[in-house]
This record gives sequence, C-alpha cells and structure tokens, in this order.
Amino acid sequence: MGSRLENFFLTLLVLAMAAYVAAELRTAWTAFVSPAAAMGAEGEGREEKPSPSPDRDLDLEIEDDLVERGRLVFEAQGCLACHNLDLTGNAFAPSLDNVGMRRSAQWLREKMLDPRGKLPGTFMPPYPHLEDDELEALVAFLGSLTPARPSPDNTGEAQIEIPTDEQGNPRFTPDQVERGKLLFQQQGCIGCHVINGIYPGGPVGPNLTHEAQRRRSDEWQLQHLKDPLSVYVINGAEGATWVMPAYSNLPPEDLEALVAFLQSLK
Repeated sequence: MGSRLENFFLTLLVLAMAAYVAAELRTAWTAFVSPAAAMGAEGEGREEKPSPSPDRDLDLEIEDDLVERGRLVFEAQGCLACHNLDLTGNAFAPSLDNVGMRRSAQWLREKMLDPRGKLPGTFMPPYPHLEDDELEALVAFLGSLTPARPSPDNTGEAQIEIPTDEQGNPRFTPDQVERGKLLFQQQGCIGCHVINGIYPGGPVGPNLTHEAQRRRSDEWQLQHLKDPLSVYVINGAEGATWVMPAYSNLPPEDLEALVAFLQSLK
C-alpha cells in the first residue's frame, strides 16, 4: 500500500514538473514570435512613440497662414516693381531669394518702416501705412524665403549658354566663361552663393543657378561686382554696410570673365 502511494505521488510530481516546463516553453515561444503578446494584451512595457502634438500642428498652421498672408501683402504693395524673386521682377533693388538667411525679422521690420535709416540713399519708400498685422505677415513671408522653400530660383541645374547680341553674335567667348567659372570659385563667391550642378556653395546670398534669367544687363553685372551697393542707392550710401564685398581690385579682364559666366547661367 505504501509503495502504491509513493508511486502515485511520484507520478503527480512528474506530471506537475512536465506541465511547468511546457508552460515555460510556451511563454518563451510566444515572446520570441510576438514580443507584444508576451507583454500582455495591454502592451505593458512597450515604448510608445509620442504622437504629434496638436498644439504644434496648430502653430504650424498659424505660421503657414501668416506667411501666405504676407505673400499677398508683398504682391499688393508692388514689391516686384523693384525686387526680384522667383526669377521675376526687376533689378532696381536686391534679389529677395534667400533673404530670410541674411536678414533678421527685426532688421526687415525696421527696413519697412524706415528704409533709409537702415540703408542711406536707398530707392525704397517707407511703408508706415501698413497695419501692424500686415507688417508682421510681410516680415514672416520674407523670413520664409530660404533654401528650404522650393522656387524657380533654386530648382533644377544650371545650364551654360552664352548670350547673344541683337545680331545673334555671342557676347562672350567660351574661354571667358570658363575663366569666369574658375574665378567664381577662387574669389570665394561660393562662400555665399549656390549654383546647382556646378558649385554647392553657401545659402546666404541669392541662388545663382539661373542668374541669366533675371535679365540683368552686362553693365549692371559689372558695376555690381565693382561696388555691389552702388546699384541700389542714389548718390552713394556712406557708412552703410553690405553683405557682399566689392571686387573693384580685380583686373578688367577678370571682371569681364565673371560677367560672362554669370550671364551664361540659364
């Protein structure tokens, strides 16, 4: 009788151990196949990715709306009558491509209200008639003009095409254009300017990939190289500072070569 009981309890012990081992194996297999299942139906222990903040989304929408309103103010005020943007406009005032990279919001705001206070001799009129919200929208739009904004100024790659005169004759020689291309790098122009497909360059100045499409004259380009500020002011701008340095120290043939290169960027 005693041996039967011993055998019975021994059998129960073996069965219990077998059940325990099976349960452990099942848990291990489940964890291997589906980690999420091993952590429970509620997903305890999982690292949840934070969902986008509704407040951040709202801020971005408000910012986008402000920039769009600024674009409308920009158009309504006729800024393209003097400035160039998206390969349209004129050369009486600086190109606004990438202006958000080189001017702060405060500088832009002050320039709108008192242009000659920021740049003596400028052609630009003041805009004190703008409502505060219009001014802030315009500043937001100008501040958004960076390389991150796709535009005709910065899309595609530059194509070298020597311009012709009214009789169809080339205004420059291929050697001049090639010399200008080399000088553009040697003189450090790539520190501020990008020419897609030719020079990566820096994003501070206007993108020059399609400079020839801005329709500036050879004379304008030459004077701009010699004294960048002089093409934007009346009777000089004594004491004013400008981002671009003057290259009046270069020999005439080098200046003409740079003009040839810039005017061939289609």
